[in-house]
Amino acid sequence: MSWTSNAESDASDIKPISDIFSPSKAPSSVYPRDTTFYYDYKTFLVEGTLFKFPLTVLAMESTIFRDMMELPVSLQPEGSTDENPIRLESVLKDDFRQLLRILAPPYREPVPVLTFSEWTSVLKLADMWCMDVVKEHAILTMSGLSGIDPVDKVVVGRKYGIKDWLLPAFNVILQRSQSFTEHDLERLGAPTLLQLVEGTLFRFPINLLAKESEVFRDMMEIPAPAQAEGLTDENPIRLDGVLHDDFVKLLTILAPPFKEPVPTLSFSEWTSVLKLADMWCMDVVKEHAIATMNRISKVDPLDKVVVARKYGVDSWLVPSFNALLRRSKPWDEQDVERLGLSTVLKLVELRDRLRPQSQYGFSWEIALARQEIPGLVDFREAITVELPDFKGTSSKDLI
Repeated sequence: MSWTSNAESDASDIKPISDIFSPSKAPSSVYPRDTTFYYDYKTFLVEGTLFKFPLTVLAMESTIFRDMMELPVSLQPEGSTDENPIRLESVLKDDFRQLLRILAPPYREPVPVLTFSEWTSVLKLADMWCMDVVKEHAILTMSGLSGIDPVDKVVVGRKYGIKDWLLPAFNVILQRSQSFTEHDLERLGAPTLLQLVEGTLFRFPINLLAKESEVFRDMMEIPAPAQAEGLTDENPIRLDGVLHDDFVKLLTILAPPFKEPVPTLSFSEWTSVLKLADMWCMDVVKEHAIATMNRISKVDPLDKVVVARKYGVDSWLVPSFNALLRRSKPWDEQDVERLGLSTVLKLVELRDRLRPQSQYGFSWEIALARQEIPGLVDFREAITVELPDFKGTSSKDLI
């Protein structure tokens, strides 16, 4: 019996003590991973600087990083070591740092208070990586910050589609005494140009005009020379044929003074808005002006006829002519000048010929009397049939 041979055969069956007592050698599939607190830390390379951060936290907010976690894992996956990090190209390390401060603030430290600029970094990456909840949180927080340069808010608002910021920011810009610097114009893309109207200079965001008017949109698309019109007081955009008061009323509607009540315009002032909206093809503004003017009470029906004819508001013509025929006021020279002699003569003939005979109800009779026509009398059908220059509602629409 050979002890040597038995020792050699038994030695192969002996396991190292570390294999017996170390639980780390057990297959990873044996133990389930906690769904909340099993962080998969990865190494990121951003602008030459290494960051180590849980990929799980990023994946919770971003579909892009969730997709990254679902990729097949190689033997040496990116992010597993400092030598093989996940490279985030086109990302600034300061931007990435601010995002991580929001996603995982340092333990036992106060909740980070970021500046508008730092929140812009968060917003930038949240927008890039489709972090919708983070983006909404950033916008909400930034909206509440005070003392922010309105030019900064316009630039950020445009870039990330925050339309609610634009009008208030432009209003602050227009009301401040500080003049525009070259840097301001460069950042805004020179959208805030000077207009000269009837000898008065206006400085107003051209993008607000371009938003409503294809005329100004085309103007913005023209390649700008070094000394483009509208950049200086000495070289403004000249709006020839435009009245100062008309332009003021239009700007009042497009950008009412910040934190002031919505302006209440008279029929005449709304006519100024309608005039320029029609001239510059501002269809939405024109429709809004017409709808608002239609709700204004106690308007001279002659004014409504003149405006309706000029700007194609056909729905006003029948009721306005009807009101003119009912009134007791005699026609004067100004009426003839504004309506035209042929229209006035026809209205006179209609009014004096057609009036109800009270003892026989409301049948028509020939009469020459000049007196106020009772409110129940309706001339609308006669207007649509007999008024030669009428264009608009047919008699069928009056039923």
